[in-house]
Amino acid sequence: MELVRWNPRRDIVGMHGVIDRMFDGFFDLTRHGLEFENVPWAPHVNIEESDEMFEVTAEVPGMEKDGIKIEVRDHVLALSGENKINNEKKDKNIHVFERCYGRFERAFKLPENVDTDKIEAEYKNGILKIDIPKTKASKPKEIKVN
Repeated sequence: MELVRWNPRRDIVGMHGVIDRMFDGFFDLTRHGLEFENVPWAPHVNIEESDEMFEVTAEVPGMEKDGIKIEVRDHVLALSGENKINNEKKDKNIHVFERCYGRFERAFKLPENVDTDKIEAEYKNGILKIDIPKTKASKPKEIKVN
């Protein structure tokens, strides 16, 4: 009988696989090496505010601008679209497949002080930029007492 020295790192690495399989089953994901299928995705979004406007930027790399839909209804800004898989690589073996594909939808409640008629959008280098101007708020007026 050979004496085997206990190595806690070996147990931690083994637990990592057990936890991965547990979460994959819970979220209905299929694991193939490091690849996932059926992973829903949504673009990462930043929202910044200045005195004049709100600026929304969303990461949608690899998409065509015609595949992105922007809608405003009842002061809700809705972004949707679909990132499709390029099927031209059928003769290649894929070793790592981490990019997400499929339909996405994001919605954001807009404040009342925005002018929805003057919203502008631009798509460049995988970044969607939406400028949402604020309405001209009436400045407080001081009234002198006579």
